[in-house]
Parts: sequence; structure tokens; C-alpha cells
Amino acid sequence: MKFFAHDWQASEGADELVVRYREQHLPAILPRLPHGLAEFARGSSSAGEPLGIHDALVRRVVIGIPAARLGLELRAGDLAQGYADLDLEFRGVDLMRLDRRAWEHLAREPRTELLYDEIDLEPDGRCVWRVLVWPKAELEIVFREFAWRRAPQPNREFTRAPDPYVEHS
Repeated sequence: MKFFAHDWQASEGADELVVRYREQHLPAILPRLPHGLAEFARGSSSAGEPLGIHDALVRRVVIGIPAARLGLELRAGDLAQGYADLDLEFRGVDLMRLDRRAWEHLAREPRTELLYDEIDLEPDGRCVWRVLVWPKAELEIVFREFAWRRAPQPNREFTRAPDPYVEHS
């Protein structure tokens, strides 16, 4: 993580990091992000739907090796904003930099929660999504295209897939 590592909240200058990310970094890169990713980075859709991943549970991770794709299916939200299935699709994924074992662990550990995320750009224009995970993990995806879907749900509960990690070779 470039901005929000596990100890960032307890560190001196934590508020400055948040300000630097939200008020300087994001506005500087938003015009260069694909439309769906820019919406996601802002934290709400054009329809006003919340898109945050804080405390989201992982429903399923699907990695397509030949297609260089990663699908991340989450149950996100809280009592105040309501719950939703948030499905993220990353295409043109840099598989050489993708820690597939870490994504597998994330999917198969039912207590795992996503905490914070940050979006960045590589010098070559590819996008980077970094996510801080409880308990104590950091993951990143380097990719070219992004899409998302949101479907409201009545609560935080969901039925886990028989295998929440799928990899197509």
C-alpha cells in the first residue's frame, strides 16, 4: 500500500495521508482513469449508489488465466447505507504481479474483510488497485480495464459458494 498500510491509522500524520490521497492524489489521476474506475474511486456511482469496500466480505474470487481477468464478488455495506453485492471485474490483469496464492487465501478464509483501498496509476498508464485486508494482508492488482455491478441485498449474510476460489487455466 502506498497510502494506507496496516499501521497508517496509528501513525503520526495519518490524517495528512488521508488528505493527501483524497484531495491531491485522486483528483490528479481521476481524469486518466477509465469511467467505471473513476466512479469507484470517488466512492459512489453516478446514480448515488455507495461503492465503498470497507468491511466487505468476500463471496468469491474468479481468476481467468488465459483472459488475464480477475473477478471479485463482495458483500459490502453497513446498517446505515444498506448492503449490496458489489462485483468488480479487472481485465488486462498483469498476471506476473498477481499473488494468486494470496487471493486464494482471501477467498477461502470466511472471516476475511476488506478494510481500505487505494487506486493509482503505473508510469505506463496501467491502473493499480491496492487493498488492505483484515487480518493483516495487502493485495494489489495491476490492470487495464475495470467494470463493476451493484445489487442491493437485505443484510450482510450470504451463502458461501462451495469453492469461493475459482481459477481457469
